[in-house]
Amino acid sequence: MRKKNIRSRLTLITSTIILSFLVVCTGLFYLFLTYFAQIIERVYGIDDDILQPFFSIIGIALVLLIIFALVASILGGFFVSERFLSSVVSFTNQIKRIKNEGLDKRVPIVNNDELDDLGKEFNYLMDDIEESIQKQNQFVSDASHELKTPLAIINGNLDMLQRWGKEDPKVLDDSLDVIKLEVNRMITLTGELLQLTKEFDDSNISILSIDDIIERIIHEYKKLHPDFVIEFQSVDGNDILMKQEHFEQVLMILLDNAIKYSREDSKHIVITHREDVLSVKDYGIGIEKEETGKIFDRLYRVDESRENAKNSFGLGLSILKRISEWYKFSVEIESEKNKYTEFILKFNGGKEHE
Repeated sequence: MRKKNIRSRLTLITSTIILSFLVVCTGLFYLFLTYFAQIIERVYGIDDDILQPFFSIIGIALVLLIIFALVASILGGFFVSERFLSSVVSFTNQIKRIKNEGLDKRVPIVNNDELDDLGKEFNYLMDDIEESIQKQNQFVSDASHELKTPLAIINGNLDMLQRWGKEDPKVLDDSLDVIKLEVNRMITLTGELLQLTKEFDDSNISILSIDDIIERIIHEYKKLHPDFVIEFQSVDGNDILMKQEHFEQVLMILLDNAIKYSREDSKHIVITHREDVLSVKDYGIGIEKEETGKIFDRLYRVDESRENAKNSFGLGLSILKRISEWYKFSVEIESEKNKYTEFILKFNGGKEHE
């Protein structure tokens, strides 16, 4: 199918309109002169032979004017089409650039006219598409990150069963219980991950006695990381209002980071629950003070030592941040380089969320 040239059509239409207007005006002007000449002839009795050369000159001038008008209309039509099609050409080129270079490019807005309104709407659409793709990518990364720990716990208990479970019924029962808990947790976690791209809801939120949950998770982590000393201190710790799955996510994210960034000579973690405050403290590589506000950014790496120390804070803490924003509890960080890092969660008893 032959491609239609919108510039030629727009030039032709514009030129026709301009030329038609000029021809009509010229015709009216000629009629006016003719009528005016007849009035002069009757009033002053001037002979037609005297007025004929005058009309000839006027006729020639009008013909020249029409020719000039024709050329001017064509040039004017081309100029008008070029002016209004420049935004369309820019729009087309920018779409090609987006196709070749990525979704972060946008259509430039220059003239603030109707064509630029189209560009603005296109930019809004691209913003939505880019955000949607980022959410999808984040979902895949978060899912991989969150499923890694229960799978590691299951794998560790299976190794234990192969070594001692056949001869020791207690080891067999304990490992099977842990595997069952982690499988159930993965089922629940999978459903929760599907909701991470959506808004949180208030269903199944309950008052949790978190001390029992903390002790159970510590027990699982001690099996998975027997070389770590994990202490738990609870002094007048209050219950909190939260989904159990979300609290487990929060605690395991903090424990994973504490283990990930520990030092070989200091594999020691202290969990403290005092009133409405829960803290997780490790004695690892620490964080520079000016970097503590950035570690909740997805895939952010504080420095080379952290990059080399088994990747980054990244995904886990970004999930923690989203959960804290929903339940309205604060997350504070105290750290000293090469000495310790302490995450402090202040729940306020769940009262703000309630």
